[in-house]
Order: sequence, then structure tokens, then C-alpha cells
Amino acid sequence: MRIGIIGDTHFGFGHGSEREDDSFANAKEAFEKVIAEKPDFIILTGDIFDKSIPKPEVLSKAADILTLPLLAKRSKARLAGTIRRKEPVKVLAFHGIPVVAIHGTHERRPKGYPNPVEILEKMGLLVYLHGNGIALRCEGQMAGIQGLGGVPDQYFKNVLKAWSPVPERNVFNVLVFHQTIKPLIYTQVDVPEIADLPPGFDLYIDGHIHNPTIKSHPKGGAVIFTGSTIVTQMKENEVEKKRAWIVDVGFDKTRIKPIELDGVRQFKYLKVECGEAGPKEIVEKTKKEVGKAIGEAKGKPLMKVKVYGKLPAGISPSDVDLAPLVSHFSEKAIVSIDKELEAATLDKVEAAIEERVSLEETTIRILSDILEKKKVPPGLNIESLYTLLSEKRETEVYDLLLAWSKGIEFKGDLRAFVDVEGKK
Repeated sequence: MRIGIIGDTHFGFGHGSEREDDSFANAKEAFEKVIAEKPDFIILTGDIFDKSIPKPEVLSKAADILTLPLLAKRSKARLAGTIRRKEPVKVLAFHGIPVVAIHGTHERRPKGYPNPVEILEKMGLLVYLHGNGIALRCEGQMAGIQGLGGVPDQYFKNVLKAWSPVPERNVFNVLVFHQTIKPLIYTQVDVPEIADLPPGFDLYIDGHIHNPTIKSHPKGGAVIFTGSTIVTQMKENEVEKKRAWIVDVGFDKTRIKPIELDGVRQFKYLKVECGEAGPKEIVEKTKKEVGKAIGEAKGKPLMKVKVYGKLPAGISPSDVDLAPLVSHFSEKAIVSIDKELEAATLDKVEAAIEERVSLEETTIRILSDILEKKKVPPGLNIESLYTLLSEKRETEVYDLLLAWSKGIEFKGDLRAFVDVEGKK
């Protein structure tokens, strides 16, 4: 028995930008390479779409790709039964190579509202699982596939306990989910570790985590963290090559083979250390380092740049303008730059005052120093905090602090903090 696996495709990511075709091109390559391996069925691990309500243009392009398995030569997989499932399975999904899928966090919608993966099942393009499963017969072997779509991390343990999936007897058991798992991603939310996953399954498949890797369950089989087919968060751990997967299930051994994707836009993560330097020196060094990295890249790469340094007294991070570099390199690369620049500490504030630095700038420095001594974790935008406090915008102060505590970029509104039920 042969199983194809494709991770988070995020159809529609970057819509309206220079990258709007990347998700489709990458997914098409993944599907074509997996289909060429002649799998009995294909599993999609959620976040098929980047939005819970995809635009028609996105749906149209996605349909072209999702019909590829349907139009392929019919596999030997046949529906043998269902597991805790009330809805009938569309026969159309078994016309070619059947696809089994769950929804991800990007597709999750409130109870009572259909998500796009459910709609794909109604169209006969795939079999959708959420808290249930199906059994497939592949000539002399049987597979039991049980799946759970993405739920908020804080609820996952309780949902998993309530569902309590149990391996079927005399079949190859697969558990598919889309969640944060420790220690692969650090989070303050109480989420399961690999050992907390239900025991006894032969294969565990997790989407959501974008850097691909394989682990082992202490009381079960292999755990594949599929990764995505497109870079979305531009984090350092996404520099690894994107891939799909093939799992060959023998009667005596299971073999897992990654299928690397060659057409994915290259992603480079660059750290620029500037030491103690002024704005001009920081800009020049960053320009030089980015130019060198682009020269070593293939095609038009995607590049995340982190700039580090210590600023002299009287200079704040806002005085270092790196935005023009994004435009400067726009013909050769898609560049994003973040500044991690350390302002002068309190022992230099007095000198700054003598230099006639503004009262506002001096206050920001004092506030920064106080928070540092209180060992407040980094990442809080002190300038925004000072501005909101001085203007008595209490609600936005709350939003800023909430965004910082969750590691979310502050947008100045409430949209980032609305849960699935629309409540703040």
C-alpha cells in the first residue's frame, strides 16, 4: 500500500501581491510528483486554503489542481467502511486517486457554517474528516484513516480526550490532525507533546507546523510533521526545502520517503550584525549584506532580514530607515526587513539630555530601561506604548499589550483579537 501526503498548501496566500501565484505553482508540483508515484490515496493535512472564505479567483485555480488526482488513473483503493461517520462518502472521490482531507486553522469557521474543505467534499473532490474516519481496502491491505481538523490550541487537549480515537483491528491505522505540538513549537498554551497523542496508531500525520520533520511516538509509529508547500511566516526554520511525502506500507516494514519540490521560490533568512553603529553605518552594512546574499541566490528569492545593533545615545530605532532598501532590491528579490536595534541604556540618558534630546525621546528611554530592569520579555513596542499612554488611549494600550503577549504584530485595531465566535 502506498500513501501520498501533501502538507499545508495555503491556496490564495499573497493574493494581489507578487507572490499570488506561488501557492498554486508549488501545490501543482507537489500533486504531480505525488501522483507520479502512483499512490493508492492521498492525504491533505489542512490549511488547503489560506482563508476560511476563499475568493472565487482562488477557488478556480485551486479546483484545477484538486481535480488532478480525480483525473489520474484509478488506484486500487476501495471504500471498505466508515468510522464514527454518519454522512455517506461521495463515490466520485474514488474515480481516480481518492483524496482524504481535514480542515486547518486557516479554514476553521464557527459551528453551523461550512468551511471550504466541507464544500470540496460536497463537490466530490475529496473525503472530509473531522472527528471521524474511513476504512480503505488496497488489495491485500487495509487502512483506517481517522482525522481531526484544526481547533484552537487551548482546547485541543480536551477535544482530543472527548474524541478518544482508537486504532482499528487488523488495519494500518493513520491519525491525521492539524495542531501545535510541543516541543516543536514553543507556546505558553498547554498543548500535548508527542507522547500525549493517542497510542497504537501506525502513522501520525500533523499539518500546521511548517518545518518538515519526522519523530517517533513512544507507543506507536512514526510522526510526520509535513511542513507546508509555501513559505508564509518567513521564519528561520522555513529555509529548509519544501516537500511532499510518500509512505510505502509493507507487510513487514513501513518506509517514508520525502519528495522535494524543486520549483519553490528560494527563501533566505539573513542576520546582519552591526555592533555599535549609527543609522548611516547600519543602512550601508545592511545594503552590502543583502546584496551579497541576493547574488548567491537562484531566481528571485524571498528574503527575511534581521538587523541587530546597539545605537548611540540620542538615537532611537525609528531614526534608522531601512525601508528604502526594500525598494532598492525589489527587482532582484522580495525583501522584508526587521530591526532588532538596542537603544542607549539609562546610564546614557543624562548625556542625551545634555545633547538636548526631546523630552519624549528621553521618557521613552527611561521607560525602556525600567522595563528592562523589571525583566519584561522583549518585543514590546515602547514607542507605541508611550504614544498611547500620553494620549490616554486606554483601549489601544490594552490591545498593544495583548498583541505583545501573544506575539502578534500590533495593527492598531481589534481584528487580530477576535475569536471564532466573533467575541473579543
